[in-house]
Amino acid sequence: MSLLWKSASDNHLDRTADRHGTSGDESGIASLTVRATDTRLDMMKSWIKECDEHHGSQCCTPKSGASIWPMWVVDVVDDCIVEGDIADRYLTLSYVWGGVQTLQATIANIEQLRKPGSLNRDKVVLPKTIRQAIDVTRLLGERYIWIDQLSILQDDEEHKHGQIKHMAEIYANSYLTLVAVTGKVANSGLADDIDQMMNETPLNEKDDKFYTAEFVELASTWNLRGWTFQERVFAQRTLFFLELVSDFDQFGKGCPRSLYWVCQRSWCYDWHPSIATEAHTSLCKGVTDMRSYKGVTDVWLNQGYRWPNFDRYLKLCQSYSPREFTYNSDVVIAFAGAATLLAKSFPGGILYGLPVLFFDIALLWDFGWSSSERQWGAARDESNRPPSWSWMSRQGDLIDLEQLVVFKGIAYIDTPSTLVITPLVQWYFTGVGGAQVAVANDYHKYKRFAQDGKSTPPPGWSRIESSSGNSGTYGEKFYVTPNAPRFKFRFPIPLMDPSCSEITIPMPISNRIRCRTEHAYLYVTIPKFELRLHILDTKGRFSGIMSLSDPDWIAPLRETETRAELIAISTSSMTKEDSRYIFGNVDVYFESEDIYEFYNVLWIEWTDGVAYRKAVGRITKAVWEAADREPIDVVLG
Repeated sequence: MSLLWKSASDNHLDRTADRHGTSGDESGIASLTVRATDTRLDMMKSWIKECDEHHGSQCCTPKSGASIWPMWVVDVVDDCIVEGDIADRYLTLSYVWGGVQTLQATIANIEQLRKPGSLNRDKVVLPKTIRQAIDVTRLLGERYIWIDQLSILQDDEEHKHGQIKHMAEIYANSYLTLVAVTGKVANSGLADDIDQMMNETPLNEKDDKFYTAEFVELASTWNLRGWTFQERVFAQRTLFFLELVSDFDQFGKGCPRSLYWVCQRSWCYDWHPSIATEAHTSLCKGVTDMRSYKGVTDVWLNQGYRWPNFDRYLKLCQSYSPREFTYNSDVVIAFAGAATLLAKSFPGGILYGLPVLFFDIALLWDFGWSSSERQWGAARDESNRPPSWSWMSRQGDLIDLEQLVVFKGIAYIDTPSTLVITPLVQWYFTGVGGAQVAVANDYHKYKRFAQDGKSTPPPGWSRIESSSGNSGTYGEKFYVTPNAPRFKFRFPIPLMDPSCSEITIPMPISNRIRCRTEHAYLYVTIPKFELRLHILDTKGRFSGIMSLSDPDWIAPLRETETRAELIAISTSSMTKEDSRYIFGNVDVYFESEDIYEFYNVLWIEWTDGVAYRKAVGRITKAVWEAADREPIDVVLG
């Protein structure tokens, strides 16, 4: 059966090669000519063929190079579920389930579903999107597709958790991902009539009255849902089934259907089918690397990232934080696949969305005031509930400026910053058996190498002495690693051991973390015409800033001094000039100081012996150290 399938596919590709002319360019982006009489199915096959021949492993990971492979896939020829190891390659489906009641693979029925013909349309009713995805897979000459409802045993919690944990890799390693962009539920379908759509000859030129695919995609339910995040970010080759709309009010109301192809090196529409470099450059405003254009962060293992790039981590978080969930308690588990991949380059792994290695920096996350608290039922598992100290606890647009500047300041030699953060406390989480596990926030231990020019650098790093003999922009020395060949570093940062296949995945049994620190009571207020909290000293003078995460807090705090309990989590210092660049002109009270020194603090409130983060901010060093401080043991939930 497998040999027959491969032979049929190869024969088709031979036939299409006679009809299409191809060429290449220096960028590796292929040029494809599509005839005016070609159907959408012809185009789809040609796009795949061109990408296979010209982009290779840049866009598709061979099975031999994949560390994770699905346990179950759908065999579209025999209409049944088969073991994933049988498949040399597989497609994936990305869609909005929407709570539709449908056939699911379970412990009880998996053996029945493995029988040939068990998924035949005459025997079982599947949601329209799933059925059409199976049909498209067959039309493309492929045999296997991974579909979550049928490829994960939904009532086997251990199996389900393992598959979800590796879902990002399942999509990253797939041959092609089919995306139902316009569907709001699983019954919406890829098209009204998939056979008709595939056999139509689309328009060769786009009517200017239609919005282009990227705008349609952004407006879709699919792009807003939390569970589709990993599919959007990590799929290397994607075929979007979407609508062309002339007005967003028409979205989802039967407008003309269209196809949109995106891989790591190119993109095209069925009404603009060429993969010509010139077209892509002009339409993408000069971007020819689609990994950048798509917002894809390339953190998966097979793309070669072997160092903890905080910038790329932040881009992932920013893509995820606005997304919606039917059950907000899913926000942690739906990020598990991304966290697993991040753990391959971040020593210590990811704890509720925060990298352990840079934990003190990551705790400074901020939404401004344009977010809302995610709500969840009290009966749900606490370990799956996003805690108040994690950005996962809120929905909105995550702000990255301060964290990113801090990271670039400590790491990149060519993006100088005087901002330095030093952790004050040791955090712990509760692991299996109730053990208190220290959060290994270790990056700061490497800062000594910035001044130390004699000690041997850590494994994977080399120290380069400046040939100029003076400090200059790059300093007298800098560090490089083959894991990040385009960057120069002020000092080395921890790297994963390439000889070790094991990664660290924190396994907390509670979402609470603990520390011993100092707390003090001060007053906060929102001055007239301001949207930020001002921290006041004992004389009512400005001493620091706190960011509001919820607009509902503005009215109660406006021009009213409110007593707030603050805990210190880290110290910072920077030049006054840099502080204005990062924070704006807020340090007017200490105008005479050349160096701005401050403490990073959390405003906390207590419920039943557990503290919860209300806001994050900074307070000048002199005011904090003059305050009536006391040591305190904090359990932060």
